Amino acid sequence: MEEREKNLSVIKKQLGIVMIVVASILLFLTTFEFLPSVKWFFLGSFGIMIYPILIMSMLAGVALTMNQKFVYSPIYVVYLGLCFFFFVCVLHTIFAGTGGANISYGEYLNSCYNAHYTPGGVVIGVFTYPLSMLFHDIAGVVIYGIGLVMSLYFVASYLDSVKKQNTRKAQVKPIAPVQREVAT
Repeated sequence: MEEREKNLSVIKKQLGIVMIVVASILLFLTTFEFLPSVKWFFLGSFGIMIYPILIMSMLAGVALTMNQKFVYSPIYVVYLGLCFFFFVCVLHTIFAGTGGANISYGEYLNSCYNAHYTPGGVVIGVFTYPLSMLFHDIAGVVIYGIGLVMSLYFVASYLDSVKKQNTRKAQVKPIAPVQREVAT
């Protein structure tokens, strides 16, 4: 069993190093115009959200190389991911929305890609365009804002339930074993 744990630890460290190296290189290439095609590809695809994504990838890589444990519940990670998604959707709709213009889906995604400095690039534009065209940019902001508030509520309620569970565990006192006198 020790051999398996040792191998798993080595694999995690190697994965962490790869994550740090790849994220660092991409961060360098998207910040400076050393290879402009790489910079414009990532900025067009992910917008300026590529920077926090790369920084978080680097931090996750550092945690893996230091053999840190990932102790968060999967549902908590999903809630945080939804918060990030809806936050970026709100920003993207505000700053890169259709503006009421009647343009096609392809034209909108093309404009998101070519603008480079949109909050979410083409990836988020795929999700924001349908609401913007069905209703309007303002309705899209409201709907994504409601999604953000709901996901923040889920995060807060999850953290509250975890806190309550921890206080209940702390309040429960272990039952002392009953000691009986033995008659001799």
